Amino acid sequence: MSRELVKIPYRGERIEEVLSLWGLKSDLEIKEEDISYATDRESHIWTVGEKYILKMNSSKDEIANNVYISKLLSKAGIPVQKVIYNLNGESYVKVEDKYYGLFTKIKGEVLRDYYQGDYIERGFYLGQCIAALHNGLRNITDEVKDNNSIQDNYMIEELSGWVNEEINSYITKCNLNKEEKEVFNNVRVEINENFKELYFKLPRQVIHRDLHGENMIFEDNHLVGYIDFDLSQINARIFDLCYLCTGTLAGIFNENEKREKWISLAKAIIKGYDSKSELTIEEQKGIKYMFYAIELVMIAFFARDGYGELADSNIRMVNWISTVWDK
Repeated sequence: MSRELVKIPYRGERIEEVLSLWGLKSDLEIKEEDISYATDRESHIWTVGEKYILKMNSSKDEIANNVYISKLLSKAGIPVQKVIYNLNGESYVKVEDKYYGLFTKIKGEVLRDYYQGDYIERGFYLGQCIAALHNGLRNITDEVKDNNSIQDNYMIEELSGWVNEEINSYITKCNLNKEEKEVFNNVRVEINENFKELYFKLPRQVIHRDLHGENMIFEDNHLVGYIDFDLSQINARIFDLCYLCTGTLAGIFNENEKREKWISLAKAIIKGYDSKSELTIEEQKGIKYMFYAIELVMIAFFARDGYGELADSNIRMVNWISTVWDK
């Protein structure tokens, strides 16, 4: 089971035309990157030669956010892709109904298997990597607040709004048994009773919002860069921490051997983060509820778009977390 949807690659015929806007020659090798990990947004990525990454997006705000945050972080000394301006001095372009940005390529590898080798040590290091990114993002938060395209998201309002509506509609027709529905509804009650007041006490800043191993680049197991700030927003900072933790579970939930390692991995990630950026008491209390909240958004998303099997799997994941976390 996975939270991700395998996407049909976008194969535009105008990639060479787009690259010409940056003065790049058509004889450069263009390689379509595997983004089957990505959420269901229409975007695509190509490696151009050995130095560049071309990114396509259907959303102007998302490509603009990626460019904007990347530029600020690069200026602040955080290892990110550098934005390449085109011949007209533009940081991204629109061709027909798509938006394109060109970035430097960070050499290295992404992380797909969290459980290979010493996964506890890896988890601790991943937590430290998130903390280092957050330190950079915190330093640019005041400047970002003036940018209207960066969403200031209070996800507690999402939970009580469209997320609640979608789940209420879906739960009556899902394929879960009575016991599974009862456990899940109890989790929803627990969130309603305990998370709202706590959420407003959580430290807020700019976050990545889509942080996982595929959006961090490593060389010899050492982090060398962060990528893809399309979805960056202002939110509770532990969102990124909890998103990575739930992501390490979502892809292997039906693999019993790896699933049994998840609690140790997640706690190592949290411990690593805390070693570099101390978590408040409210954040420590809120981690379990943030796990739930992130998964509720995913469930509502899958239910809304007709992916019932994925919605059911994520409900079962929430139920499982509720039985094993802090027990």
